[in-house]
Amino acid sequence: MNLKDIKFPPIHLMIAHFFGRFHIVTFTVVVIGGLAAVTYFLNEVIISSSEKETQGIEQAAPGFDQATIDRVNGLKESSGEIQPLTMPAGQRSNPFTE
Repeated sequence: MNLKDIKFPPIHLMIAHFFGRFHIVTFTVVVIGGLAAVTYFLNEVIISSSEKETQGIEQAAPGFDQATIDRVNGLKESSGEIQPLTMPAGQRSNPFTE
């Protein structure tokens, strides 16, 4: 047998045969790879957007303004007399009301 006598099928038939035989495996690999790529890129977008938000927060000066201090000082102190909680007698109470 001579090398010139060996005949190969055309490439498009070989590719068609490959996909005909392994179409489910090929589809599964492509779908899982696509989902992994989308997850990776979405994670990168979330990380980069959160880095931009934290950069502005670090530059803000911490502290209270005078209006906030006055509101805190105006609150009732807990050292006062505490009224006991009384439930209505003979009625069902609704726990979702104030």
